[in-house]
Amino acid sequence: MTFKLNKNQLLRGFGLSIASFLLLVVGIGALLEFSIQLQNLAVYFVFSLLMGIIYLLLSGYQLTIVLFLFLTGLLVGFIEMFRAFWQGIEGWGEIIGILALLIWPIVGILLGLIIQLGVFLYHTYQKKKNRNTKL
Repeated sequence: MTFKLNKNQLLRGFGLSIASFLLLVVGIGALLEFSIQLQNLAVYFVFSLLMGIIYLLLSGYQLTIVLFLFLTGLLVGFIEMFRAFWQGIEGWGEIIGILALLIWPIVGILLGLIIQLGVFLYHTYQKKKNRNTKL
């Protein structure tokens, strides 16, 4: 397994980091009407940077299934976060929204790793089976 990145992948990872940062600022700052302080911005920045790094690692190692499910989980996490913020849920909306944002990408990565491993094992089995039938 080799690690390869090109310019487009770097730009996409950077774009994902910026989009995550802006969605966090809009979601928490505007929807919840919290005053955003420097500490909050630092946490948003670290989270967004982490999402970009995960994207770069997955795309660099060509783990396309994991990458797709990670991005889907991140999208679902942001949607669930915004939904929880809008509903309010008697003071629990903030906690539920942030937890959804953290949990869904993790679920996407874990599910993607399981599926990617299954695909890898299937291809390995098929190659071994083809080698044995040619003998």
